[in-house]
Amino acid sequence: MNLFDTDICWVYITDDGLRRRILFCTDDERDAQLRLRRERGERAVYCRRFDNTFDALAHKLMLQSLSASTIDCLIRRYRKLTSDEITSII
Repeated sequence: MNLFDTDICWVYITDDGLRRRILFCTDDERDAQLRLRRERGERAVYCRRFDNTFDALAHKLMLQSLSASTIDCLIRRYRKLTSDEITSII
């Protein structure tokens, strides 16, 4: 049983210069959510796709429990993939 129309989900981190937000959205909502965040002055610094809702929500929860320095490391590690993904949306 799927929770959403499509089971493709996204977890991303945005940064507005003051704080970071760890967010979840379905594939159907992704473009609109990222554009809205960009209009609010936030930029996506990390973006990861999941093929099922459970894994995406578990990843979001894991990110929320990590230290800021570990999050920084993940952002650096996935910077190229995130950049490519965001470019394809905008």
